[in-house]
Amino acid sequence: VVGQGLIGVELNQLQGSPASISPQFVAVKPNEFAAVSVILGPGAGPVVIRARPLTTKELAADFNIDAQGGIPTGFEQEGNGQSARIGKTLPQPLRLRVFNEFGQIISFPQVEWVVTSGQAQLVPGSDTDGATAVVTMGSEPGSILIEARIGNLSPSFIATATPPQPTMLTALMGTGQALQVGALSAPLLVEARESNSEPSIGAFIDFSGPPNVEMLSTEEGGPTGNPLRLIADVLGRASVLVRLLSIPMGLSEAGAPVLELKSVTVAASAGQNLSVLFPIDILGRDPFFEAGGVVNAATFVPGIVPGSIASIFGVGLSEGVAGTVLAGGETTFAGTTVTFAGIPAPLLTITNQDGREQINLQVPFEVVAGQAATVRITNNDTALEIAGVPVFGSQPGVFAVPDGSGGTTGAVLDAQTFQLITPGNAANKGQILALFFTGGGPLDPSVSTGQFGPAEPSRTELPVSVLIDGKTAEVSFGGYAPGFLGLYQANFTVPAEAECGNRSLVVRIGGAPSPPSSIHLACP
Repeated sequence: VVGQGLIGVELNQLQGSPASISPQFVAVKPNEFAAVSVILGPGAGPVVIRARPLTTKELAADFNIDAQGGIPTGFEQEGNGQSARIGKTLPQPLRLRVFNEFGQIISFPQVEWVVTSGQAQLVPGSDTDGATAVVTMGSEPGSILIEARIGNLSPSFIATATPPQPTMLTALMGTGQALQVGALSAPLLVEARESNSEPSIGAFIDFSGPPNVEMLSTEEGGPTGNPLRLIADVLGRASVLVRLLSIPMGLSEAGAPVLELKSVTVAASAGQNLSVLFPIDILGRDPFFEAGGVVNAATFVPGIVPGSIASIFGVGLSEGVAGTVLAGGETTFAGTTVTFAGIPAPLLTITNQDGREQINLQVPFEVVAGQAATVRITNNDTALEIAGVPVFGSQPGVFAVPDGSGGTTGAVLDAQTFQLITPGNAANKGQILALFFTGGGPLDPSVSTGQFGPAEPSRTELPVSVLIDGKTAEVSFGGYAPGFLGLYQANFTVPAEAECGNRSLVVRIGGAPSPPSSIHLACP
């Protein structure tokens, strides 16, 4: 007790650079204030001063002060000139010791670290010995300039990001796949490592493959291409997805397109000597067609006739075909096979035009008329089988050909000159013509499936008649067209009573008429 109504208070420093407290003892009236002067020491950082009554040790009040450390006038640097691989952290943090106007170290200085050139990530810090920065290299090699800004001081540090040097490249995922055209593969994942087994962060990984594949980065919004260059991540890894655009085709000795490869290979490489291979087996697309899509090739009417030409419409019927290609009567072409009741059919043409797929073929003679047939299409190891395709004893259909004026006309030739009958080359009464159709039924003598029409032609077992505007023409021959598969021919004479102009043309086999076609007859 200093005096009646007064309380004695002692002030002492608990933490921080030594400070001057004046006065250290004060007398305070109840419910009033007393002021003291504090001169901070030369060091920066937290300063704690405790006030405690002299009458008891149970009561105390702490004053927390932030010492700013004085005016920075000088500095010392540590860690300048270091290097590390891109993506890696420098071996030691950068350190800046800052001195005030008294030549004393400023504790916990507030320093702004700035990358002024190159790529790096900084994690700043401070302690009683100055300021620090942990530096991690960016993704590009080269020099990095870093400034430490405090007051009027801006000392610089130089670091070097060195390129990765992978010594090992490993395929982690994606081998042993099989892929259909248009589908995406599972990821092809590789890992690059340095000689010390550390991940080769930032290494260039190049993926490449044949022209019929494209590659997509597995990162959302990542690049696509072939070849495709990616940068290894913090684990030294990079991955792509592969899409098969088409099936590679080659040429047979006869010059026809054939399936050349059953697989494609994608390579991943790093540096000049490291590479891994990803062989990918090729699968055909799943075929799809319906019984109603198996039709007479001349009329597109559903149903088939043994020995005749049929068309099948669908999707996924073949691979590697653009436009229309000739299959030449082969039973397997570009990986595609068609069977009727298990019997392979000779393939004539395969078309893939703007997504419209069609196969023209000869129906095997062994197929039994009057019974529904089962048709199976196999496309490079994937298959679809459809039952219930109707089989007729005859189903004549006249082929349509361009007439030279933008329209079509029946496939009718002059039997002597083999010139097509068109509006510009109309037929005369009494002229002998050759009409070409399919669906003519059984032959005598019989012809084998896949056998081209013999020079001494076989005739149809069923009678053949030709009608122009319902008027019956004299038919001199009806049978298998020499030199063709599945094509039938009728030679007839234009009846004298036929009227001129574009007239209706029908061929009848037994009791089955063809849908009407057309023929151009000359007017007097």
